[in-house]
Amino acid sequence: MYIDFHIHAYADEIADRAVQKLKDTANCNVYTNGRIDDTRQKLQEWGIDYGVLLPVATKPTQQTTINNWANEQNHGNIISFGTVHPDSEELYSELERISSLGLHGVKLHPDYQGHFMFEPCMQRIYEKYDAKHLTEYTAELSRYINPEDLLENRDFLYQIKQSTTSIGYDIT
Repeated sequence: MYIDFHIHAYADEIADRAVQKLKDTANCNVYTNGRIDDTRQKLQEWGIDYGVLLPVATKPTQQTTINNWANEQNHGNIISFGTVHPDSEELYSELERISSLGLHGVKLHPDYQGHFMFEPCMQRIYEKYDAKHLTEYTAELSRYINPEDLLENRDFLYQIKQSTTSIGYDIT
């Protein structure tokens, strides 16, 4: 069985804009048009059994809409995560809702959410995250994650690691 553990797709009405922004910001190649139907098809063509959809809320006001959409995609060959934004006033209720929807974890992205990994606003996510036993924490190693902070907080990271499937870091 093959699983692509890091895919992004977007609602049709924003896919073109989102893909272009990703290409411009991340300076990376893209292999789909950003729409979920194309992504599902490409996964099949490439012999990938499942793709793990990792949406990101770049503003607090986006998280509910994004999570509703992610939930609609959570079937067939797509395993969907939810997302929260650290500045959201509805953070705790949205984490509860992510769990009740059956989404498989929470995607956080410091670069696009503008917070360092160990800020107090992030700590409240980890506390609730651990309590709800969500299955994944993913964040790219970026300008918002200081390697010295990782070393200093290794005990905390170890605790999270014990309650998750994995902690993913992209250090490129």
